[in-house]
Amino acid sequence: MEIKEATVEISRHEGGLRSVSVLMPTWDRTEMDGSTSVNIPLFGLKAFVFNKMNQEEVVHDTIKAFCVCAEKHGTGLESELSLLGWEFGDESSENTISMSYVITSKDTVIEQIMSTGETQSMILELA
Repeated sequence: MEIKEATVEISRHEGGLRSVSVLMPTWDRTEMDGSTSVNIPLFGLKAFVFNKMNQEEVVHDTIKAFCVCAEKHGTGLESELSLLGWEFGDESSENTISMSYVITSKDTVIEQIMSTGETQSMILELA
């Protein structure tokens, strides 16, 4: 049995990245200097929030920067996500690609760790 823990829906227009919809867990913790570190492990990212910064905005901007960099300096968002363990979904259309990060129910430790994160849901407009 497989459990979907995170999903990404990538929309393209004329080959260019138009928008990305993300649903995945993140974790945060207060650091010794008073800042908050936010871990986005399914994208291999970590961001820091200081003082009065809005944590949701920082996560949004960090993921958006990852998407833009994957397009401009990498091999494309889908390819970069595949390297991180994301899998293509069945419901892809001509302009929309669905990907998910799947954890098997046999891996109970990872499954439990994943269920403790705070789920982030966002739509990033990139065009």
